[in-house]
Amino acid sequence: MEGACRFISRYAELARSMYEQTGRENLREVAEICKKLAVSPAQTYQEAVQAVWFLYVILQMEGNASSFSPGRMDQYLYPYFTHSRAHGMTLEDALEITECLWLKFNQLVYLRNSNSAKYFAGFPIGFNVAIGGQKLDGSDASNELSYLFLQAQAHLLLPQPNPLCAFITARRRSFWMRPPASLPWAAVCRRSSTTRRSFPRWRRTASTTRTLSTMRSWAAWN
Repeated sequence: MEGACRFISRYAELARSMYEQTGRENLREVAEICKKLAVSPAQTYQEAVQAVWFLYVILQMEGNASSFSPGRMDQYLYPYFTHSRAHGMTLEDALEITECLWLKFNQLVYLRNSNSAKYFAGFPIGFNVAIGGQKLDGSDASNELSYLFLQAQAHLLLPQPNPLCAFITARRRSFWMRPPASLPWAAVCRRSSTTRRSFPRWRRTASTTRTLSTMRSWAAWN
């Protein structure tokens, strides 16, 4: 943990140095966020997203492995999203922050040996982002952030992350047909369906081998 905090602090120092050289206000903001995250937990949506990215960079440095899946991001980031929305963050701001994370996910590539690289060179490592599904009490878990993630994916059309939408058979139509009015879901569906990408993937939350609580708390399926 001490090493991770120092790692984040170095980025705070780098961003501060870049700000002093360029005067770009966004670098000053990045420096302040990184400085805070090195010593205390995130409070805003941007801080939480930055913390998620640091986590996966550190995991990749430590393990150099594939399939580090962020899991149910629309669930654990939602409190930060609602907090920031209540304090003035617009949906456009949230979409930009999300798309910045999506772009960063495409920068990590699994380091392979020469033989494996002949077949997998440049192959993404598999960031599965689980969307929707159920809460532990069985209620619908989809929220405004679920649709924002899909909008970001449809906008960028990059290999990573891999969005996976979970649904209950009786509720799939609700998830598909009734998104928040503020998000252009119809446009998202049209753009996704007219590309060669099979995203988002859909997964029905039913099983004969898993317990009910396990199915409701799933994080990432391939």
